[in-house]
Amino acid sequence: MRVNIPVCERDHDNGPRSITVFYGELGRFYNLRHAYDRAHELNDPYLAPHGFFRRLAHGNTGHAREFLEKFGPLALSAGQRFTLGCHVGVSLEEFWTAHSRFCLVTNLWESRYDRGRLAAALLEVYRHRQDRSQFSVLPIGTEFGPPPSTDQQLYKFPWEKADQQAEEWLHRAGLADLRNCALYLINLELNLHMRSRHIVWQRSWEPPKEGWRPVVWTESLLSAMWEFWGWDTASVSWRRCPHCQRLFYPRRRDQFYCTPRQQALASKREYARRLRARQKRGKKPQNRESTRNRKEALQ
Repeated sequence: MRVNIPVCERDHDNGPRSITVFYGELGRFYNLRHAYDRAHELNDPYLAPHGFFRRLAHGNTGHAREFLEKFGPLALSAGQRFTLGCHVGVSLEEFWTAHSRFCLVTNLWESRYDRGRLAAALLEVYRHRQDRSQFSVLPIGTEFGPPPSTDQQLYKFPWEKADQQAEEWLHRAGLADLRNCALYLINLELNLHMRSRHIVWQRSWEPPKEGWRPVVWTESLLSAMWEFWGWDTASVSWRRCPHCQRLFYPRRRDQFYCTPRQQALASKREYARRLRARQKRGKKPQNRESTRNRKEALQ
């Protein structure tokens, strides 16, 4: 999308206030799945739209423009999606609201092993579930039955069911209870963004291109990003490097730093930490030479 400078307009539908809109022209077509696959091949989540979206600094107009120029608007009508050079407008308020909602939920997943962070993430979802859902038909934590059922209700947090204050329950709850609550909310949100999916048959890509294959038809870029993130949680999920805070896809289960150099330095720091702990307890560190000499003496 080729983006022009942002324009401040009067919002006549929601009272006397101004909104900022990016106007632009849709550029070339691109394959979302190819972008996702390439991100995994190069271990770089920022090459895929959902990883790049997670990276944005909330409210930064320059970051929003960069995302729109790279991946396009979060939602388009059917006519706009297939019209090259179509002129569109993107409300930054709606863009950042969708970004806040995405970050709220993904933060639950990223914090699932840290009790303090997870409790804070749950509290933030509870406090902002309505204002971060103002442009969505269904708010965060909406429970609904499978199609064709249209029954829906708002999820009650554990402290609401126990008639307690949120802070009190979160302070006393164990990590397992916090994690179950977070995972349930994530499950609801992933299913909510899957409701508009359609399975269609498409002509196969492999020669001689005479077969057919079922494909998932997504209604928007935003919906596809939720799907990509759901795939990540089911396979290779991104991690945040403790050194530089950059997101990355680990090549191995025991990789927690984004580069081999930082991983090696972390291993050395951990070894030094254990060495100091042994010395503090009055135990002399053992090296390979001393261990080998001791084995020879026993023989």
